[in-house]
Amino acid sequence: MGLAMIALSGILTILAAWHCHVVYQPVERDEVLANRGLMVAVIAAFASLLVSVKVSMQLTAQNY
Repeated sequence: MGLAMIALSGILTILAAWHCHVVYQPVERDEVLANRGLMVAVIAAFASLLVSVKVSMQLTAQNY
């Protein structure tokens, strides 16, 4: 789980740099664009990771 969180944070860093680059140009032209698809993807990734951590913790607690 820890490795998955590290990998996800690395991916998010790359996505943030890309998104900053993409958004920077329209902002300078006063044409701000929302990227809801990226936001939904990031939220879904974190939610699925959190659910898997919760399930893993519950399964581990049942074994003790």
